[in-house]
Amino acid sequence: MFTGDLMPIDGYFIERQIEEFLPQLKLGKTRKISGLDKHTILFEIYRKGQVLNLIYNFSPNAAHMRITNNLKGSFNSSFITLLKKELLNTTLKGIKQYKKDRIVFFEFEKSDPFFGKIKRILVFELMGRNSNLILLDEENIILDAANKRFNEHLRSILPKLPYEVFPTTKKEFKFTDLTNYHSSDELFYNSLGFSRELAAFVYNKRVNLTNEPTKPTLYVNQKNIFHAIDLKLPGKKKEFPSTSLLLEYYYSITLKSDDYLIKLLTKEHHKQTTKLTKLSEQLKANKNYDFYRLTADKIYSSSLNLDSRHSEFEGLKLDYNLTLNQNAQALYKRYRKMKNSLEHLTGQIKKTKNLINYYSDLIANFSFYNNDDLTDIKQELINLGVIKHSKKTSKSPTKYLSFQLEGGVCLVGKTAKQNEYLLSVLARGNDLWFHVKDYPGAHVILKGEKSEQNIMFAAKKALEYSSLATLLKGNVNYTLVRNVKRIKDRPGFYVSYKNEQTIYLSI
Repeated sequence: MFTGDLMPIDGYFIERQIEEFLPQLKLGKTRKISGLDKHTILFEIYRKGQVLNLIYNFSPNAAHMRITNNLKGSFNSSFITLLKKELLNTTLKGIKQYKKDRIVFFEFEKSDPFFGKIKRILVFELMGRNSNLILLDEENIILDAANKRFNEHLRSILPKLPYEVFPTTKKEFKFTDLTNYHSSDELFYNSLGFSRELAAFVYNKRVNLTNEPTKPTLYVNQKNIFHAIDLKLPGKKKEFPSTSLLLEYYYSITLKSDDYLIKLLTKEHHKQTTKLTKLSEQLKANKNYDFYRLTADKIYSSSLNLDSRHSEFEGLKLDYNLTLNQNAQALYKRYRKMKNSLEHLTGQIKKTKNLINYYSDLIANFSFYNNDDLTDIKQELINLGVIKHSKKTSKSPTKYLSFQLEGGVCLVGKTAKQNEYLLSVLARGNDLWFHVKDYPGAHVILKGEKSEQNIMFAAKKALEYSSLATLLKGNVNYTLVRNVKRIKDRPGFYVSYKNEQTIYLSI
């Protein structure tokens, strides 16, 4: 069984995929479009007597495209309906990549008796949790998208807006520029198209990628690393005749347990959100508790016979089977019950909000977790009673990330268990603690020399392992570990801190 992170597909992998796709798909007719699930859309393309199925998967932790066998799906959405309207019976004229980025343009064309040739562009962005499928008209105006987004400061993905490519400060790489880089990390952070593994291969071995043949390879003992070219890594490896077959095999193996867990987290998040709505409504109603005391007081101060029976008093319905005196006592009892429940409801609302934040953070960072991390999370869910304890489930080892630096070491904790271990066991008061500002993310510890280079490295790790990772920009707070204090009585691992400094990163 594989272990490790779900490896993101990089720009150079996509470049080789397009080279593979074009001879098979170009000038093919889109015969059918269907949804397999909310994150997967299938195009059935007919070309030269052969039917090929092109899958677009834009899920946060498994975004990819591949040609596959005949599949069927019944999922539908307004976006899929529009795709059918605009792209059925069109010809796929071309597939282009934006520079070496993880953005692919599929150009479709059809003839109309009134309007002549009509062009549509389907943009596939493979950007982690920002992955998307976007339909454009011939003027690059957005017609619709699988995931519509509005943002005041960054680009928005909404119908009728001009399409803008995903923002990045990275530049296209030329092999002649390799001597300008001082590490594979520097190459990875500054050049388009590189996964960390490919950057290490190019930098350490001085490889010119244009000379490397396409050889889809999966490295079984190397944390699920794969690529369209052979990275020459040690250990057991499995070669495939195409990138599509590699991806089909890879995701069929790695996503089975992950799908279950992400669905469970999403279900619990929805459950707690629904519970919060009900608790809030109950709290709002119970805040009116004094009304019942005042009404009971009015009954006693009225001139009415307390042994008489009434169906209402000042518009409030009463129990006609009870005397007026008994109804007044019932109102006092209701007043006391509602008043006493406020503290309980407030506590339940706080607890529920904490659980919602906890599940939101786990979902937001899900694409960063490897199998050891997922085992940690399953244990947390067992402790919360969400997953029933099983003999097959054991406490996992705490496997945090560690990076050796010049004069120091950078430690990264991605789960509550890892973060607690780093802060309570390994960290010392004079070490530095890092975390992205106002967003979910990993806790990062810098031990040793606090040079500007080491601080920037640790800050980049905090950004890289956060929900801001795909934006490649954001604020990172850091302070001495002695200024960090765990917040008790909350699920997960949350802290308060003081005397922090903030670094803005755009990488």
